[in-house]
Amino acid sequence: MFLGDNLKDARKRSGYTLEKAAQLTHIHKTTLHRYEKGEIHNIPLNKLLHLASIYGTSLCLLLGFSEPEPALRGFSARILAYAERSYLPSEDKVLTKYRRLDNHSKHLINLMMDLEYVHRNT
Repeated sequence: MFLGDNLKDARKRSGYTLEKAAQLTHIHKTTLHRYEKGEIHNIPLNKLLHLASIYGTSLCLLLGFSEPEPALRGFSARILAYAERSYLPSEDKVLTKYRRLDNHSKHLINLMMDLEYVHRNT
């Protein structure tokens, strides 16, 4: 299933019409419809989190994961520990890793970067 299908299914399971979901999320009805149809691929992470909250589901389920893999448990703590390092890997190393990811993983990374960018610039 694709993200758009998951968004539509979650909205319907929550009992919301497109109009009601738009009203609750403050996202234009046409934009929500385009999310569900897969016409907009780069949905900001903060919007996905808000939609998950309104629909009573998790971001993992919206993104197509049934539940976190055991290796991902404690992922937030590992991210924080990594962020506290006094050095950062070179851009070349980061780009090399990024280029080896599949499209779904690249999309997740882009969503996280969008969220951080919005957070830092508001």
